[in-house]
Amino acid sequence: MADSRYTVILRADARPHLGTGHIMRMIALAQAIQDRGGIPIIVSVECPLSLRDHVKASGIQLHYIEGGKPGDDKDLEKTLAVATSEYPEANWIVLDGYHFGIEYQGKLAAAGLKVLCVDDYGHCKVWACHALLNQNLGAEKHPRESAITPFNQFLGAKFVLLRREFRERIPEARSSGAGSIKRLLISMGGMDACNATGRILDLLEQIHEQSLSIRILAWGANPHLASLQARESRHQLEVKVGVKDMPSEYEWADGIISAGGSTCWEWLFFGLPGCVVTIADNQVPIVEELSSRGMALSLGWYHQLNESSVEPLKQWLSRETDNILDSSESRPVDGHGAVRVAAALEGVFDLTFATAAGTWMNEYLLPFIQYLRDAGHRVNLVHHADQIPASDIVFLLSFEDIVKKRVLARNPHNLVVHASRLPEGRGWSPLTWQILEGKNDIPITLFEAAATVDSGEVYFTGEIQLDGHELIDETRAILAAEILRLCKTFIEAYPNCINGKPQVGEATFYQRRQSEDSQLDLDKPLREQINLFRVVDNERYPAFFDYLGHRFELHIFKKR
Repeated sequence: MADSRYTVILRADARPHLGTGHIMRMIALAQAIQDRGGIPIIVSVECPLSLRDHVKASGIQLHYIEGGKPGDDKDLEKTLAVATSEYPEANWIVLDGYHFGIEYQGKLAAAGLKVLCVDDYGHCKVWACHALLNQNLGAEKHPRESAITPFNQFLGAKFVLLRREFRERIPEARSSGAGSIKRLLISMGGMDACNATGRILDLLEQIHEQSLSIRILAWGANPHLASLQARESRHQLEVKVGVKDMPSEYEWADGIISAGGSTCWEWLFFGLPGCVVTIADNQVPIVEELSSRGMALSLGWYHQLNESSVEPLKQWLSRETDNILDSSESRPVDGHGAVRVAAALEGVFDLTFATAAGTWMNEYLLPFIQYLRDAGHRVNLVHHADQIPASDIVFLLSFEDIVKKRVLARNPHNLVVHASRLPEGRGWSPLTWQILEGKNDIPITLFEAAATVDSGEVYFTGEIQLDGHELIDETRAILAAEILRLCKTFIEAYPNCINGKPQVGEATFYQRRQSEDSQLDLDKPLREQINLFRVVDNERYPAFFDYLGHRFELHIFKKR
């Protein structure tokens, strides 16, 4: 458990033109902080009473500031007072809102607070914060600048802030087919001041090919709620207010029409077919990225919805192609974004090393684990797959157990180190095979575990260099040092290092080696079999030869 000094202030607001998304994603981050034993406090200047009640019902402290407007001098003055006087132990303050400009950020930083800003579309050209979070698809392609160094950037969909109820669910892969959208969700955000929901329902009334079961998700702050509840339709309509179990709604639905805000990350996580409507400027990058990647149909701005929108909407409802998100591995949102950000704010991580009980690796791993513990990290060493706890990072090193998908899914990262330049040399015993091939410069790859063997994203690469005379114990010592160096590099860079690179090129595979592969050929000179001697293990798979019906074992040692 983290100690009580791990305290984070989360500053966000909600009002008609802002929507509720800023508060909702701060709830997600607050829950991840709580799960680490930290103390989150949401501070707000404007927030509807119903949403304040929702925050409190989530078990999160809410400090509501009376007076002032979001981003003005009075807001800054009172927020500073909360951070420095009422919660002096606060480590970080997170600013989620477009009214928190460079001056606001800079004064908080000057007061000694570490500042994390949440960005959606670059509302500041230059920042005055210690870290920046932009959870949008493709954000990693557009890094920002800050007047403060060092400056950490958490960019891309791997940092999407999903609430605890999503993180605790593991979505199943969906199957799709023609006419599969019969149960339709509509979610235009917490307030929908522009009544985009009503415009969409008008379009759906013109679609007569099928009758839909439609659930409209709304909040009590929606000014059009009464008219939506009184509406009659040729479809089956249901208006649900203040839904507390959103995952169940996504599991019920075949598809969703949503605003282009943070709700998109939720239905992407569940692999739902999506149709998006833009209702605010900050949603433009999200909608454009979803549309360009084929992950959603864009209907454009809410005020542009008209007769010409009916046909594309009809075609989307009568889908004839497979959903691009049917495979859980192809989904851009993995549900761990809030955990990654909370871990970065705390600065220490939950780490697990999974190794076989009798592996040679343990000799080198134990001192490394102690080093990490001395640095403040919480570290586990396990030898069986069913012992792996939920962790920020799991390292699977010299590990032979099959790890079930549900175990892998609960950890943000499950990392493997492989002695080859992937995708070349996938499979078993790559180091041994390469030595047998006469190679002494051996590439090493640290990558993400995936369902297909050795196919995950690559994070870091290294290399070991041999002189050609090393026996197995010497080679293992050299290899272990490089493996642990790569693990240390990932830990020290985390979570800035998580946007890995896909493997490129043709995959090749090594077969599993058996004890019979240590057999010497009596008809070959010893010089031609030196590399075989270099890779044999005197205890587990010693060199041998058969002669006159007898088997002879040879144990090899280096004297100098």
